[in-house]
Amino acid sequence: MTELRDEQRQVLVQRLGVFELRGLAREMGVPSPTTKKRDELIDLILQAFDKGVNQENKNQKRGRPYKKLNSLDELLCTVVDEEKEELSYESLLSFAQEEKPFVSFAGENVRFEGVSRVAENKVSIRPINGNEVIFVGDIYGKEKLENGDLVEVTAQKINNNDEYNALSLSLINGESAVMYQKKEFDLGKEIISDNKFYFGESPIYFGRRNACLLHNDLYETDNLKKLNDLCLRNGNVLVLLGANTSYENQILFKNLDIKYNFTTPYATNAKLNLNKTIDGLNFAENALKNGRNVIVVVSDLGGLLLALDENFDKENREHSKAAEIIAKKILALAGAYDSAVSLTLLLCYSEVDKCDKFIQSDLLRVCKKC
Repeated sequence: MTELRDEQRQVLVQRLGVFELRGLAREMGVPSPTTKKRDELIDLILQAFDKGVNQENKNQKRGRPYKKLNSLDELLCTVVDEEKEELSYESLLSFAQEEKPFVSFAGENVRFEGVSRVAENKVSIRPINGNEVIFVGDIYGKEKLENGDLVEVTAQKINNNDEYNALSLSLINGESAVMYQKKEFDLGKEIISDNKFYFGESPIYFGRRNACLLHNDLYETDNLKKLNDLCLRNGNVLVLLGANTSYENQILFKNLDIKYNFTTPYATNAKLNLNKTIDGLNFAENALKNGRNVIVVVSDLGGLLLALDENFDKENREHSKAAEIIAKKILALAGAYDSAVSLTLLLCYSEVDKCDKFIQSDLLRVCKKC
């Protein structure tokens, strides 16, 4: 691995948040990092790089986790400019993108199919059915990849944290990676019409935002199976979004073999839920750019928002800014204000969501209820 110059290393370390600094300090053998202030941590880490890792102190104590570590809004405060009044989807994208690790070791080569993530100057690939992160170097980088590309990659494991380094890309959106060029497609004319399919007894209209009140959980009906069969027959791309989904629903999704399943199982933490949802949104948006007809299903709207919140204000029923940004990004994919796109959105919600003022006033209000 190429050695970083002193000034490059200093800039990189100064960009880290306090939690990342504490973790790096432990790896470098800095004693009692949780008792140090940020500037002191930076100085001690840079000194440790010059002197070498203190093996005597390395990793002996992990420290007590911050009680709001899983609150996305709390974490965002460490990476978003404090003077910036409004968070954005782009700031979430940059926040969720991991930095490539400092160290590596020779691991086995593994093939993955995943979705690309481009944020600032960092490029990575995330498998649809996993939590691994594959870091992509400059050879492909932004020149070849954009958010949401479907990529087949061979990678080498570089540590025990499910992090890999890309060795070669074989396919990008089904085409040879060597020959692939980014494409721009005209999204075409409006497809908003009265054409519809049925989700149980509920009519779902193509090209619109649809909201369906579920009286039974998905695994208790064959509605999702019929929709999946419809997509397979007609060549539609079915994208499934959901977070902290039940064991029964996870079994259903697996049995149906839904290829683009961006859901997470129960008790997944907020950041992993955010990453998986962002990957699903980026993939759906990219599929539209490549001329595909896309159907996005949110398996449980209220559950998804709560999974992104962690510290949901139950008394005032207020969601975090991060959760609201993701929800509005989902709505923006379908029935766009300036031009219609070939995307059909199906938001599944429950009776309890009727008491949520954000879901009612900001989300369901602009959907066709069925």
